[in-house]
Amino acid sequence: MTITHTNPPTALGEPDAHANFRHMQTAIRGLLIVASVATIALFLTNRPATLFAAIPIPALIIISAIVGYFERRSRASVLRHPGQSHITKQELEADVQSAGIVTGLKVGVALALGTFIAAASVFDLATLGIGATVLLVLAILIEIPYLALFVTEAEREELETVRPQTHADQSSEKPSGKSTATSE
Repeated sequence: MTITHTNPPTALGEPDAHANFRHMQTAIRGLLIVASVATIALFLTNRPATLFAAIPIPALIIISAIVGYFERRSRASVLRHPGQSHITKQELEADVQSAGIVTGLKVGVALALGTFIAAASVFDLATLGIGATVLLVLAILIEIPYLALFVTEAEREELETVRPQTHADQSSEKPSGKSTATSE
């Protein structure tokens, strides 16, 4: 019996962008499961506190949809041609963009969770949503200069990581009469 693959594996493996988004998607799904279980548990034990666990669910669903879109867009079957032996400029840009997007999402989720926890400890149940929103807006306003630095630094690190691999892959190819330069 012969197994036929629609996309045969390449020496390049899966793109870094795809791996980044897949890991982020797994983390978001884990948070959704935890929030859903906590919502059900609080609904059964302490109905007024159900709001604590239910607030992040819509935001996590939206983030999951966004990350899912980027994950599908960064698959090897989308970024690469059959028989491709080196990383193209398009894949390099996708890797760098994914590092920035994932870093931004991680910082945003951390800020949202932190402000929600702070609001839960300061405000009562009736004003929890308003308090969490105000604290999140204040945290975002304070973090705007640093958020841009986090994203820029993550993109720079990813570019430094991918560029030596790209140059090593291209220099290891045997020279021929054809140009090895990549283009879109």
